Amino acid sequence: MTLDSKHYHWLGERDLSPLDCGPKAIYQNQLKRQGYRVPEGLVVPYDRFERFCQEAGLHPQDTQEQAAERIRSSGAANVLLQSLLAAFPEGKPLILRTAASAEDRPGQTMAGHFASPAGLTTLKDLQQAFAEVWATANSREITENRLSLLLQAYIPTEFAGLTFTLSPTAPKAAEMILELAAGSCEALTAGHSPDARLNFNWRRQELNGRIPPALAQLVSSKQIIEFGVVFLSLQKQFGCPQDIEWGVKNGQLYIFQCRPITQILFPAETIWTNANFRDGGIGAEMPSPLMWDLYKMTFDYSIDAFSRRYHITPDEPPRAWSTTFLGYPYWNLAATKSGARKVMGYVERRFDEGQGVTPYYKGKGEQSKLTLKRISTSVKALTAIRKSIKTRFAVCRQTKAYFQDIVRPEFKAAPFDPSSTAEIGQYFKRLATQHLMYVYSNYWEIIYDNTFVSTFTQNAIERYNRRRGLDLQFTDVTAGLDHVAHLHPLNALQQLAAQIRSDEPAYRWWKPATATALLEAWRTGKPFPYRARLADFLDKYGYKSTRELEIMAPNWIEDPTAVLQALQQYLDLPPAPVSEHTEHQTFQKIRHQLPQSLVRKIERQRKFLWWKEEIRDITTQLMHFIRLTVVALGKSLVQDGLLHQAEDAFFLTHQELIHLAQSSHLPADYRERIQYRRCIRASFRNYQKPDIIFPNPVLQQRHSGKSSGLNGIGVCQGVVEGPAVVIAELNESFDPGLLHGRILVTEYINPGHLSYFPTLKGLITANGGLLSHAAIICRELGIPAVFGIPDATRKIPDNARLQLNGKTGEVAILAK
Repeated sequence: MTLDSKHYHWLGERDLSPLDCGPKAIYQNQLKRQGYRVPEGLVVPYDRFERFCQEAGLHPQDTQEQAAERIRSSGAANVLLQSLLAAFPEGKPLILRTAASAEDRPGQTMAGHFASPAGLTTLKDLQQAFAEVWATANSREITENRLSLLLQAYIPTEFAGLTFTLSPTAPKAAEMILELAAGSCEALTAGHSPDARLNFNWRRQELNGRIPPALAQLVSSKQIIEFGVVFLSLQKQFGCPQDIEWGVKNGQLYIFQCRPITQILFPAETIWTNANFRDGGIGAEMPSPLMWDLYKMTFDYSIDAFSRRYHITPDEPPRAWSTTFLGYPYWNLAATKSGARKVMGYVERRFDEGQGVTPYYKGKGEQSKLTLKRISTSVKALTAIRKSIKTRFAVCRQTKAYFQDIVRPEFKAAPFDPSSTAEIGQYFKRLATQHLMYVYSNYWEIIYDNTFVSTFTQNAIERYNRRRGLDLQFTDVTAGLDHVAHLHPLNALQQLAAQIRSDEPAYRWWKPATATALLEAWRTGKPFPYRARLADFLDKYGYKSTRELEIMAPNWIEDPTAVLQALQQYLDLPPAPVSEHTEHQTFQKIRHQLPQSLVRKIERQRKFLWWKEEIRDITTQLMHFIRLTVVALGKSLVQDGLLHQAEDAFFLTHQELIHLAQSSHLPADYRERIQYRRCIRASFRNYQKPDIIFPNPVLQQRHSGKSSGLNGIGVCQGVVEGPAVVIAELNESFDPGLLHGRILVTEYINPGHLSYFPTLKGLITANGGLLSHAAIICRELGIPAVFGIPDATRKIPDNARLQLNGKTGEVAILAK
């Protein structure tokens, strides 16, 4: 039975969507369907409540008393109330709660903004309650707020509580806070002092705090620990910290409300950021423990060596260059800036735009000022930087040769026999501690050098513009790079699609096939047109993935769904080789109009960008080798009885994995570590992590307030208009055909998403900077793009008509 065919919907009867009702009702419905004990109740959806308000003739200026009178006198409106009342046993007390569209969102709860009248038993009670919730919500003047309602059985509890599965002010990943009081939960939600405040460490199964004697007669520590396990399961269910209201009657735990904690203030001794990390890389999603361990090892080593070699060590040595908060990686922004500002020409905003850091200051921020000490330090730093820049391309060529001549041949001869755990472990050790360290150290160094090169280049362009009165942009001269590594698979896919299109029998086979059918044919070995060509493509580019920099995710060779989807998408599109793109021609025209001194700086910058992408592609291949090695090692360890499942290998550090491969037994605490890390991943996988974490709580609160603006960083010029398609996460589960001729709004883009680009009209991301991999790709393909608009996927409605200016970074919503 559908919502349209009756006045209400029973909780747990079917799935609900945001088109039906607000988040509170959706959460309660999910919990009911998952088997949690939620009071029986009915959902009055948006459209039915809005019709009720029309039937009652409610006016925005009505008081609660006037609204109640209108409801009492409206026969049509009372049809709904009578049917709701009749749905419950006569005389059973009820509670009416709002489920507003603006309520219980991840970014805001609106707690206390709406009424929840309880103890309702008669039609008169319901009339008054509906008037109260309507009048209270109407008085809040909340824009774009729709009301749906929850009418539930009222449970007179013996004791009740509020639980934060993570402390909002002093978060510890495995510790939750519980406040308990005798009686109902309303006293606690109204702000009364609890009878007990307890801490529960779910990793150690320890409860800390005192239960007073009166409350101890109602509940034991053992019961509260059992409740804590249930609350942990709720956190894992939703994948983020939860604010839970609950109560107990006759020994039964009832969940009255479960919603995300909106703001968490992390204790920090410095300023941390996930910029660049969240830009389609290591921190776009929560990395597996092994992935982060490998990445952190190379990052910490390289950035420390870099700062010392260039004489730009921070004023105070940092305790750490990187860390995690709730499993998400961050790097030490304050320490990095402390070193970078020692070099003349440093401009904080330019640094932040290059790295994708959301500015937290006005204007250009801090700029290097001329001092004797800075001149001395700057001369040393610039000498070291220029020396490194001069030799960087030779090092890049050496890195590429090292990978092709040593790493790749070794992998082809790798010992992947499941019965040789020690040999696989030894090979993994060589991959992680030698090959990865060498290749990634050089990759980090080209990134660091490129940061300075881009500063020098932008300064030179600014000086040129001031002298000539022109408006030459950095994005004008960094587009049209030749043969960028990430574009090779795109060109190959387009060529394969063109071959299929020109072969009529093959086209007739490919065109109507579903992605599921194509994948099944591929996996079962079924012959089909151009299967051999597809195999050649995957053999060459199968190391790529839509989740690059996550070795736990399968690559294209393992799961070619994205490739098959892209091929079908390109069947009716003419090929567009990047080398002939207008962006390349535009740069060539500009080049001949510039002085040679500026041309040399620009050419050096372009070469740096090209090599950065080339080495990034090599690191992607290397991570693919590591992934396949870990998969083989995991299977071998399962066969040896040391792991429950092969995937457990990704929840160990590289040192733990090496140690385990050399052991004949499982260390006592390894299994617990794996279980704990899995629990962390499940608990916080959907947490909306802050971009920047500040040591000053006031500054952190101010920065975490989401800006209403739609201005970001223009990374590829062009002004376009078109409908938005909002897709928070690009993966194989969405239809790439949705992107055709539209402006994609998403969280991030990485090189593995390249197959989705050719049909886009424009691109907007919440993350990313001017020097990011995705920015380079957009400039190569000539796709106007704006990056770095926080909460873009929530601020911009799907199908809204947008205007995007890739030069100024401005985005306007023309129509919703």
